[in-house]
Order: sequence, then C-alpha cells, then structure tokens
Amino acid sequence: MMHEAQQHIDAGRFAEAESIYRSLLEQEPGNAEAAYMLALARQQQGDLEESVSLMRRAVALEPDNAQVHFSLGTLLMTAKAGDEARESYLRALQIDPFHVGAHNGLAYAELTAGKYSAAENAANLALTEEPKNVQALVYLGTAKLEQKEFDKAIAYLQEALKERPDHQAAQVQLGRAFLAAGNAAFAMQCFENAANAQPDSGLVWDYLGTAQYANKMFAEAAQSFERALSLGRTVPEVFRGLAESQRALGFTEQAERTLKMASQPAVSDAELALLRAELMIARGLPQNALALLGSFKGFGIDLLRARAYEQMREFSQALQALKPHVDSGEAGNATRLEYARLLAKSGRDDEADAIVDEMLVGGNAPPLARVYKGTRLLAQDDVAGIEVLQQVEQEAGLEDVDRRRVRKILANALDREGRFSEATPYFEALSGRLSQAYTVAGGVATANHELRSAGKLPTAAQRASAADLPVDPVFLLAWPGSGWEWLAAGLGAHSAVKLVADKPATQAQRRALISEPTGREALQALTPEQAERGVRRYWNDLKTGGLEPGKRTTLDTLWLSADMLPTLATLFPASKVLVLNREPAAMVLEWFRAGYAELEGMASMYRDQRAGLAAYREWLGLEFIDVDGERLVQDPGRELRSVVSALGLEWEDGVGNRVAELAAAMIPPRGSWQDYRKVLAAPLAALAAQGEEAPGG
Repeated sequence: MMHEAQQHIDAGRFAEAESIYRSLLEQEPGNAEAAYMLALARQQQGDLEESVSLMRRAVALEPDNAQVHFSLGTLLMTAKAGDEARESYLRALQIDPFHVGAHNGLAYAELTAGKYSAAENAANLALTEEPKNVQALVYLGTAKLEQKEFDKAIAYLQEALKERPDHQAAQVQLGRAFLAAGNAAFAMQCFENAANAQPDSGLVWDYLGTAQYANKMFAEAAQSFERALSLGRTVPEVFRGLAESQRALGFTEQAERTLKMASQPAVSDAELALLRAELMIARGLPQNALALLGSFKGFGIDLLRARAYEQMREFSQALQALKPHVDSGEAGNATRLEYARLLAKSGRDDEADAIVDEMLVGGNAPPLARVYKGTRLLAQDDVAGIEVLQQVEQEAGLEDVDRRRVRKILANALDREGRFSEATPYFEALSGRLSQAYTVAGGVATANHELRSAGKLPTAAQRASAADLPVDPVFLLAWPGSGWEWLAAGLGAHSAVKLVADKPATQAQRRALISEPTGREALQALTPEQAERGVRRYWNDLKTGGLEPGKRTTLDTLWLSADMLPTLATLFPASKVLVLNREPAAMVLEWFRAGYAELEGMASMYRDQRAGLAAYREWLGLEFIDVDGERLVQDPGRELRSVVSALGLEWEDGVGNRVAELAAAMIPPRGSWQDYRKVLAAPLAALAAQGEEAPGG
C-alpha cells in the first residue's frame, strides 16, 4: 500500500495518496511513516493546520528521526510559528549534526527573527557540509546584507547565482545588496531579471521601481510601482515611491492623490482601477485602460479617461470626459490647461485661447498658462513668445520638469530664428538624460563580441521553425536621431503590421528574453528545444501585454545592440532587421538637442556598434534592410514606400497619411551640426578618433 501511495504522490494525485495513508493509520495507528506522508499530502492540498498536527504525531512516534523534526520545522515556518520551528530545527541537529536542510532551516528562522549573526553561523555550518549549497549561500549573503557588509553579501549572492543562475531569491537579494551599496544600475538589472522570471510578484516590481527611481528613470519607476500595486502590494512604501516618481515627472496633483492613498487603511477598487489603467496607458494600451475604468466615476477617473482617448486621437471624447469638471469649476489650473490643449488639438484654437487668456487676467497668472501663451505665440510665428518664455524660465517657483520643457521650447525657437549662440546654453541646460540605446549597447549581450569575426554561428544552435508560433519579428537597429520615430509611426499605421513600441521598463523584460544566451560556449551548448522555449517566452510576454500580432507582421522597436544579433539569429533565424543609417554628425546634433548626457561616450559607442554591425552582416543569415535616415527625415513618405516594399507589403494610404499628420505638426529645426561645431567638438572628435570620417574635413 505504501508503494501505491508513493506512486500517487509522484504523479501529483495527493487525494488518492491521502486515502491510502488514512486507511493505513486506521489499521496501524503507530505507523510513523504513514503519519509523515499524510502530513505532506495534506500540505500539498493546502491544509496547513492538519499537516502540522499530523507531523507532530509523526514526531511523537519517531522522536529520534532528524528528518521528521526538520519537516515539522519547515511546516511551522510556513505557519509563521518561528520560535517553534527553530526548536524543531535544533532538535533535528541534535540528532544529526550534519543535516544540511536543518542548518538551512535554522538560518532562515534566524533571519526571519532578525538574528542575523545566528543566521550567518547556521548558513556557514551548512556550507561546511556542502560548500556550494545554493540556499546556504543565499542565506549567508542575506545575513551579510542585513549586517551592512555589502561587499561580502554581493560576493556570496553572486556565488549562489553562479551555481544556479535561475535562483530568483538570489537575484532579488543581490539587487538589494547592490542598491544598498550605491550601485543602482546593477541593482536595476538584477530586479529586471527577477521581474522577467516572476512577472506576478508585486514585491519584485516594488524593488525594481526603487532601483529605477535611484537611476532617475522616473517614468519607468512610476510604471513599476503601479505594476506592484496592481498585483496587490498596497503597502505605504509603494504609494510613496509612486508619488515621488509622479512628482519628479511634474504630476504634482496626481502625486498628492497618491500620497493620500499611502495613509489609508484600505484602497478602494476605483483607486486600484485608476492605477492599473495608468499602467495600461503607459504601455500604449488605451483601450485596455478604458475597459479597466469601466463604470467607475470621479474626477481622477475622468482625467485618466481623457488621457486614454487622447492617445487614441479621439479628442472629442477626451474633451467630453473633462468638460463637466471644467464647467463646474472643480478643475484646477493644470486640468483647465489640459482642456485648452485638447481644444487646440481639435482645431478649436479660439476657445483654447479664451480659457488661457482668462487665467492670465490679474497679476498672479499661473506660470504654465504663460508657457502656453508663449508657445502659442511662437506657433503663430510671433517671436514675442521667446521673451514671454524667457521670463517664465527665470521664475523660482517653476517645477523642474516644466522649466526643462520651457528650455527645450526656447532652444528650438532660437534655433529656428538662426540665433544659435543664444540657443546653445538652453540646449546645454537640457543635458542629463541617459540614452537607453547607449546603455543597452554598452551592457547587453557583450559576451557575443568575441563572435564578430567568427564567420558562422556555433554549430547546432539555430532553432527550427514551429507552425504554431507567429512569423519571426522585424527588429529595428537604430539610435536616437536616426529618424526611427518616422519609421515606427508610418509602419505602425499599416494594417498588416503590429507595432510594438512600449516603454523602457517593459522593453527590458523582453530584451532579457532575446539577449541570452551569449558567447560562443553558451550558444554552442544551446539546444533547439531550449531556443524554442526562449522564443515562446518572448511571444507570451507580448501576449501578456496585449501586443500579440495575430496574423500581422510584428515590428519590435525595442533598443538593440549590435552584439545581440548572433543571439537573435539563433532564436529568430527568419527575422528581418531594419538598419537606419544617417550622417553621424547630424545624429550627434540630435542627441545634443534631445538633452542626452555622455555625448562623447555615445559617439564612441555608436562607432563601435557600427563596426560590430558591419562585421556581423558579413556572415549572419538575417535579412538586413537598409533605411536612409536622411531621406526618412526629409521625405518620410517616399522612403517609407521603399521600406514597405522591402518588407513584402502593399502600400497603404494610411501610412502616408500618418506621417503627413506628423510632418504638419512639426516645425523642422534650422541649424546644422556646423552651427554648433564648437560645443559638439568632443563627440565629433570621438567619431573621427575611432575611424569615422571627420565631419567637414
């Protein structure tokens, strides 16, 4: 009977096994093994209380069995009875001083109780028996972390991950250690890996948001905190993290509402719906956001509805959502300005101007109203707008995010007027953003660098096609300033294309799926089955985000590095890669205008990426499609016709209409890189130093 019951256990048929064990105990009340196994069966079925009771019975029947004491300790820890669990582990070790599981169990109990030195001792004893025991390394690293010995914590946790790269607790604790040691960039990478493996863990998203905030990636941090809340982690710290991220982005009113939630004993369904909807909008899924908001009512809900409708370009619907609050006087200045902006987008300029002019009456006009006024004057080719904005930019009470926006408007306006020396300090004041393309190029798939001159992929690494999977995607190899936005907007309007253009935080999850394994040895060891599992995880990630293509061609615009190409060719051998080419000096100017930091480093990295691309194109079997960035910026409709044809698609007027809309809304800059040559001397020299033809020389 015991053998039959064990077969049921092995097959996961716990109810059937339970029936046999109960019959045995009725016949043999002193059968300790039956009591022990019945306790485990009841645990698997979710009855912790009876499981503990049965395990106590097993202990009473076999008091000298170390394994039974250990198992009781584990059940008691699950039941949050830490003191009793500790006693059980100690009793197991009295019987068998070499029981590694009991040493680890005791380490966990001590950690939970905040006794970090005792936890460290227990973990060390486990490692004495098994020097590479992963769980003991994790507990030891965590104990060192809690004792603020960060370097040692990092070393032990990295050793654990060396043994078990997929150990999620080690990833999380290593991220905590890096964050505590002041290395927010490495911490973020750890938490991104953990979030990719545990997308339903609110705690992991909380940690990721904290690391992103420390890296000044405020938009991404806000999304991560929202994701944590949507997964049920509604502790005050998450609300506070979200509020600080919102404040850093300039959403002061929203931050105040979020802070109020932090002090509430419970959060309403409507408030959680609002947070989840914000996450959907951030992912470019406004329809999903509207479905989440459903029949909820309220000012905050309607503000979010307006954002969703605006993203869908349904401006009349967005106005309808805000109008009752504007008419009733409930809306503050920020919302009234938002309403005016939507009116202007709908072509109702006179109504928009009337709202703003009313706000400007008197001597205490809101700064943002004057920003709007100055911007409107510039749109009407009235240079008086420059003076208005220059006055606002100097005001002490202006929020940092708004001051940055004003500086950008001023820089571009002065550039268009040919006043390049006046534009330069405003452009310089914008510097501070770290380019996602730059960080990806310098930190993703770097182990593949050794393959640049390989001539072929490692043997047997390539994945076979699978009939139930979508067609391999089209990827975009581009850098800021190359004109990729025109390409994404135009192709995204094609009925046969599914555009994937999400935020950096969700890009990071997907990038992690398609940038591993890397390096000759890892790719050599990869089996076709493992490659297929990786590809399925990629498509499942898109499906989870509402971005599955159906029968359309997927255009994934996530930032790539050239060194990701061998891994892409392994996982997606039939994929195509759109390569955007533009004069490097013109791109450096675009980086300067965009406010990117590390321009010299970006220039050096860009040159390295171009060299890597050239090397890989010699032998990788991917289909590369070159796109002329200069023509794309100057005449996007014409260049897009060539790209659509190269992708094997029919031209659609919707593509041309979309880029025509964008072109109509844009005022092209006037200055060239020669006009800013002095301030751009270092990055231009970096291009030349690495072998790029020196601009103008």
